[in-house]
Amino acid sequence: MREPTRPATPPPSFLHAYQQTGAASEGLIRLSAEFDSAAFSPSLFEQCSLYCPDNIADSITKRQAEFFAGRWLASQALVQFGHQNFTVLADEKRCPLWPAGTVGSITHSDNQVRCAIGRASVYQTLGIDIQPSLSEAAAQKLQRRILSPSEVQLLASSALPFAVGVALSFSAKESIYKALYPIVKRYFGFACARLVATEACAQTLRFTIDDELSCLPGCPREVSVRYEYTQEFVYTEVALSR
Repeated sequence: MREPTRPATPPPSFLHAYQQTGAASEGLIRLSAEFDSAAFSPSLFEQCSLYCPDNIADSITKRQAEFFAGRWLASQALVQFGHQNFTVLADEKRCPLWPAGTVGSITHSDNQVRCAIGRASVYQTLGIDIQPSLSEAAAQKLQRRILSPSEVQLLASSALPFAVGVALSFSAKESIYKALYPIVKRYFGFACARLVATEACAQTLRFTIDDELSCLPGCPREVSVRYEYTQEFVYTEVALSR
């Protein structure tokens, strides 16, 4: 029987547009929601039995709302993998620490939050990222910081609008970092993931990983990144299968 796509518990009122794709039986659950940080109350941490670390408790309401929304989605997915009331802590680099047998990733924008949780026997690692769309001027400024001349040329010749391509490339490199950091355990910059192809029909971007990283155990030489975009945001996802 397929797992339910409704949340295990009703979402707090500041969260809405809850959606789930996938199921624990398929090895991967994706959850998304929209949120209104102005309607968030810090008392929800206690009401929903979600852990609030000191640095979040001392932060502004907007940051508390973002953190809560991500952890609440994660709790809904983890229940379906058999982890009831699991507290998702973070390491010294603020990377979430998932329960044994799972991998995952969380991302948010100013009003959207997403979470992906996978079975570790199926997926080696996951990394997701959501970013606001860019204006042409902002894209021109950003591309100088994150893309090589060959990457810029590739985007300019692709079917993607240039500003969308730059936003997707930035988001994709963030997703790659989230996915590969648990494997390589070291910081790496934008240049370590080089865009080599855009595949519009499959909605994927392909990147090669720098030799210094790809020679490490478990690190791939090439990564495919799934994407989607609207006028308001871009979203990217790395899901490395076993």
